[in-house]
Amino acid sequence: MPSSTHNVTRQDIIKDAYARFGVQNASNDENSDAVRKLNSIIKVIDKAGRWLWAISETEFPLTTVVGQRAYTTGVGASNIRDDILALETVQRKRGANNFEILRILDKPDSAKTFERERSGEPFSVYLQREPLAANQKLLIFPLPSSTFDVIYTYRRKLFDFVNPNDNPDFQPEWQIALELMLASQLIDSFGKSLQERQWINQQAQAALRQMLASNNERDSDDKRAQAEYF
Repeated sequence: MPSSTHNVTRQDIIKDAYARFGVQNASNDENSDAVRKLNSIIKVIDKAGRWLWAISETEFPLTTVVGQRAYTTGVGASNIRDDILALETVQRKRGANNFEILRILDKPDSAKTFERERSGEPFSVYLQREPLAANQKLLIFPLPSSTFDVIYTYRRKLFDFVNPNDNPDFQPEWQIALELMLASQLIDSFGKSLQERQWINQQAQAALRQMLASNNERDSDDKRAQAEYF
């Protein structure tokens, strides 16, 4: 389950962005402008969902099928979600409060694991990625010899902030970067000095660089035995 108490909504980001240059109680029109610009910022810096991803707070179940290695997307008990960007955790459920962590393999390890030749209880998994997420498959090693209950959490693309209370569950530094980038887009309409506008722009660029640098370590297809929630 998610272990972070950090939550932020669309309105939090907008309110704090305006506060960066001293605007309180923005009008409805100003808030609407901020929503449009915030979603534009997300599309520009992360149209592929590479950096700004959210972790689903729901643990999704999967029921294995005897003799079936690959599990495709769909809505059945033996299907996976169709919006998976990367796996975060995969566990076999052994009882009400008894879980066994399954190893998440990268592509090279999935190709050479000796578990490919065996059947038995699940030990490791590999997400076979495709350009279209709906075509992805989850491979389970060894080949399931019985029906097992598996639960998983995953990264997904950060969707638009459609609703005021949408919560993307991202790292605090991402919030700071988005606030400053949004502030840099909004400040020109409020008659602020050139010095203040330049300062906001510089802070926004610095925050963006820090955000991207912090995500670079997480972008690889690595082995994540345990999740980190933000």
